[in-house]
Amino acid sequence: MKAKVDIIIAVTGPATAAAQRATSTTPVVFLVVPDPVGRGFAKSLSRPGGNLTGLSTAAVELSSKRLEQLRAAIPGLKRVGLFVNAKDSSMSRAVEERTRSTATNLDVLVDVTQIDAPQELSGAFAGLSSRSIPAVVFMQDPLFFNERRQIANLGLSNRIATMVANGLMVRDGCLISYGPNFPAQFRRTASFVDKILKGHSPAEIPIEEPARLELVLNLKTAEALGLEIPAALLAQADEVIE
Repeated sequence: MKAKVDIIIAVTGPATAAAQRATSTTPVVFLVVPDPVGRGFAKSLSRPGGNLTGLSTAAVELSSKRLEQLRAAIPGLKRVGLFVNAKDSSMSRAVEERTRSTATNLDVLVDVTQIDAPQELSGAFAGLSSRSIPAVVFMQDPLFFNERRQIANLGLSNRIATMVANGLMVRDGCLISYGPNFPAQFRRTASFVDKILKGHSPAEIPIEEPARLELVLNLKTAEALGLEIPAALLAQADEVIE
């Protein structure tokens, strides 16, 4: 790495992987990274052991809860789509396995679609509609976050409910999200930078999992889809967009 920097901030798994390839000495603070140990960014959450540390999003673990919350929003749900990023096979496989396990307990059938590029989303939604699948869960991934407005519009035009990982996506028109408060994670990154600048080694700074998880609902989207969100779920929501 030619640039002489004190710390690298890496946002998302691909950016962290690139930083890891670039240097084994410059401290790297990552965020919006699911399963950092499984991805080889650290030896453990409590003692990362290398030059990388930061914040995990617990994306795989939350897959079960996302399906449960979607089922709570649509009580009669029997079939659901699952969109995963084809370019991240290990994470896609882990999310699919966790989602299918939960779906079995809920008596819900899961239809998995591998998405390789944004241009495939329109056809994927049309495919769900043709198979009369009324809802879809999205794997937490930068691909889907970047296409949040397209996803919201496709959900509405195909009358398919969208469960996503990020509240910002719900504010842009998706139906429901369950996951970390991502702005809070960005703010929390400053504490890691501060520790490193004060002489702490990233090898010994524990990786943090989300301190707060939030449920966000968009009632405008629910109304457009003809859905009535149960009062019990509304009472649990951290934010309701009306």
